[in-house]
Amino acid sequence: MVKENKPEGVTNEMIEADKQLASKVWALNQSEITSQNLEGLHIDKKSDTYKRYINNAILWSEKESEQRKDTQESVDLLKLLQDEVLNYKEGENDVLDAAIAKIKDTYTKEA
Repeated sequence: MVKENKPEGVTNEMIEADKQLASKVWALNQSEITSQNLEGLHIDKKSDTYKRYINNAILWSEKESEQRKDTQESVDLLKLLQDEVLNYKEGENDVLDAAIAKIKDTYTKEA
Protein backbone atom coordinates (compact mmCIF):
# COMPACT_ATOMS: atom_id res chain seq x y z
CA MET A 1 0.00 0.00 0.00
CA VAL A 2 2.75 2.46 0.93
CA LYS A 3 4.75 1.52 -2.15
CA GLU A 4 1.86 2.42 -4.44
CA ASN A 5 1.42 5.86 -2.81
CA LYS A 6 5.07 6.80 -2.56
CA PRO A 7 6.22 10.35 -3.32
CA GLU A 8 8.09 11.05 -6.52
CA GLY A 9 11.77 10.18 -6.27
CA VAL A 10 11.27 7.57 -3.54
CA THR A 11 12.22 4.07 -4.63
CA ASN A 12 11.00 0.73 -3.32
CA GLU A 13 14.57 0.09 -2.14
CA MET A 14 14.44 3.27 -0.04
CA ILE A 15 11.17 2.16 1.51
CA GLU A 16 12.58 -1.31 2.28
CA ALA A 17 15.72 0.23 3.82
CA ASP A 18 13.57 2.46 6.05
CA LYS A 19 11.45 -0.51 7.09
CA GLN A 20 14.56 -2.52 7.97
CA LEU A 21 15.99 0.39 9.96
CA ALA A 22 12.70 0.86 11.81
CA SER A 23 12.68 -2.85 12.63
CA LYS A 24 16.24 -2.66 14.01
CA VAL A 25 15.41 0.41 16.12
CA TRP A 26 12.27 -1.27 17.45
CA ALA A 27 14.18 -4.46 18.32
CA LEU A 28 16.92 -2.50 20.11
CA ASN A 29 14.34 -0.41 21.95
CA GLN A 30 12.58 -3.57 23.19
CA SER A 31 15.78 -5.44 24.08
CA GLU A 32 16.39 -6.34 27.72
CA ILE A 33 20.13 -5.79 27.20
CA THR A 34 19.44 -2.26 25.96
CA SER A 35 17.31 -1.58 29.04
CA GLN A 36 20.07 -2.86 31.32
CA ASN A 37 22.70 -0.79 29.53
CA LEU A 38 20.58 2.35 29.66
CA GLU A 39 19.94 1.84 33.35
CA GLY A 40 23.62 1.21 34.06
CA LEU A 41 24.65 4.26 32.06
CA HIS A 42 21.81 6.41 33.47
CA ILE A 43 20.52 7.26 29.99
CA ASP A 44 16.96 8.52 29.56
CA LYS A 45 15.15 7.18 26.47
CA LYS A 46 13.97 10.71 25.69
CA SER A 47 17.49 12.13 25.54
CA ASP A 48 19.83 12.81 22.63
CA THR A 49 22.29 10.43 24.30
CA TYR A 50 19.76 7.64 23.80
CA LYS A 51 19.46 8.50 20.11
CA ARG A 52 23.26 8.32 19.79
CA TYR A 53 23.29 5.03 21.72
CA ILE A 54 20.77 3.47 19.30
CA ASN A 55 22.54 4.92 16.26
CA ASN A 56 25.88 3.54 17.44
CA ALA A 57 24.35 0.14 18.22
CA ILE A 58 22.97 -0.05 14.68
CA LEU A 59 26.27 1.07 13.15
CA TRP A 60 28.23 -1.54 15.11
CA SER A 61 25.69 -4.21 14.23
CA GLU A 62 26.07 -3.39 10.54
CA LYS A 63 29.87 -3.41 10.82
CA GLU A 64 29.75 -6.80 12.54
CA SER A 65 27.48 -8.12 9.80
CA GLU A 66 29.87 -6.87 7.10
CA GLN A 67 32.83 -8.44 8.92
CA ARG A 68 31.03 -11.77 9.20
CA LYS A 69 30.25 -11.66 5.47
CA ASP A 70 33.86 -10.78 4.61
CA THR A 71 35.12 -13.54 6.90
CA GLN A 72 32.83 -16.10 5.27
CA GLU A 73 33.99 -15.02 1.81
CA SER A 74 37.62 -15.47 2.92
CA VAL A 75 36.87 -18.90 4.37
CA ASP A 76 35.16 -19.93 1.14
CA LEU A 77 38.13 -18.75 -0.94
CA LEU A 78 40.58 -20.57 1.35
CA LYS A 79 38.54 -23.77 0.99
CA LEU A 80 38.71 -23.43 -2.79
CA LEU A 81 42.46 -22.91 -2.63
CA GLN A 82 42.86 -25.84 -0.26
CA ASP A 83 40.90 -28.07 -2.63
CA GLU A 84 43.03 -26.87 -5.52
CA VAL A 85 46.24 -27.66 -3.64
CA LEU A 86 45.02 -31.04 -2.36
CA ASN A 87 43.93 -32.06 -5.87
CA TYR A 88 47.05 -30.65 -7.52
CA LYS A 89 48.47 -32.45 -10.52
CA GLU A 90 51.78 -31.28 -11.85
CA GLY A 91 51.50 -29.39 -15.12
CA GLU A 92 47.83 -28.41 -14.76
CA ASN A 93 48.33 -25.11 -12.94
CA ASP A 94 51.26 -22.83 -13.74
CA VAL A 95 50.89 -20.84 -10.53
CA LEU A 96 50.91 -23.92 -8.30
CA ASP A 97 53.74 -25.44 -10.34
CA ALA A 98 55.87 -22.33 -9.73
CA ALA A 99 54.95 -22.15 -6.03
CA ILE A 100 55.72 -25.82 -5.43
CA ALA A 101 58.99 -25.53 -7.35
CA LYS A 102 59.99 -22.59 -5.14
CA ILE A 103 59.05 -24.52 -1.99
CA LYS A 104 61.04 -27.57 -3.14
CA ASP A 105 63.98 -25.36 -4.04
CA THR A 106 63.91 -23.61 -0.64
CA TYR A 107 63.76 -26.82 1.39
CA THR A 108 66.30 -28.76 -0.67
CA LYS A 109 68.82 -25.91 -0.31
CA GLU A 110 68.41 -25.94 3.49
CA ALA A 111 68.82 -29.72 3.76
